[in-house]
Amino acid sequence: MIPPPFPARRLTSLSEQLAALIQTLKSVKKEAVPWVDGTRLPWEDLDFSRRFATKVDYTALFGHPSTGAQVDVLQKELGLRTGDTVIDLCCGPGPHSIELAKRGFHVIGIDVGTGAIEIARQRAAGCPNGEPIFVIGDVCSGSTWDEVVSSLAGRRAAAAFMIRSQIDNFRPPELAVLVGHLRAVVSPGGRLLLEFTEPHKADKTCKRSWSVWNADTNIWADSDCLVLSDRRWDADRQAAIDRYWVLHPDGRIAEYATCQQCYERLHITRLLQAEGWAPVRFMPGDSTGTRLVAVRSGR
Repeated sequence: MIPPPFPARRLTSLSEQLAALIQTLKSVKKEAVPWVDGTRLPWEDLDFSRRFATKVDYTALFGHPSTGAQVDVLQKELGLRTGDTVIDLCCGPGPHSIELAKRGFHVIGIDVGTGAIEIARQRAAGCPNGEPIFVIGDVCSGSTWDEVVSSLAGRRAAAAFMIRSQIDNFRPPELAVLVGHLRAVVSPGGRLLLEFTEPHKADKTCKRSWSVWNADTNIWADSDCLVLSDRRWDADRQAAIDRYWVLHPDGRIAEYATCQQCYERLHITRLLQAEGWAPVRFMPGDSTGTRLVAVRSGR
């Protein structure tokens, strides 16, 4: 008798895992709706944000320029002068904040990911021109901006930026709240640079697939996992929703969902103008993104 390729007990366990996954997927809503059936990835989770910060390579995955090249553009487009204070929105593990600090700027980086900020502070230790200040918090939350104001110690920022199409993670009302908060901390005439995805550049693919995510690049766990994914594009909302079902080796099934909101240029222009910002110009951003530079109006 030829022995089985692995013990029968393990086969039963695997069968139970797959059966549980099948039952989970059978109960899933077939046509997911962005911002209704999901919002964002669990950035607040320490382990998740730490894994994402260390395992995602934007240059390798999306063809983004090096940090130094990106900061060259930021320095030029924001009109920065040595000693200016800059706010890095959704800074992640802080590569741009640290590079700006090395060039002689005062930097406040903000991110909701505890793990990402933990890594940013470690990497910034001993920065020759002074370490950036890193704040853990939601950029749409008033309490986060209270901490930022305290860190500014009576100063105003000369500029703020959010690149890597991060505003795609915010619904229009949330974006309005964010730029309203920024108006209170950026000096009149100060600049704001945002990168976003226009609808005609969006990935409108609707598909389901499965793959094995290897431990060294897996943002869901520190082990190999089977991941089933579902992507839906909603033309009415001009947004996409990606859902993931992650089968861990121990049989656990975890579900995640994240949305990406696309913005027409006219829409984002009007939104900014309503919150006291005057758009200056649009330009190509990284990968498929579009960048907008705006100036804070008023006194």
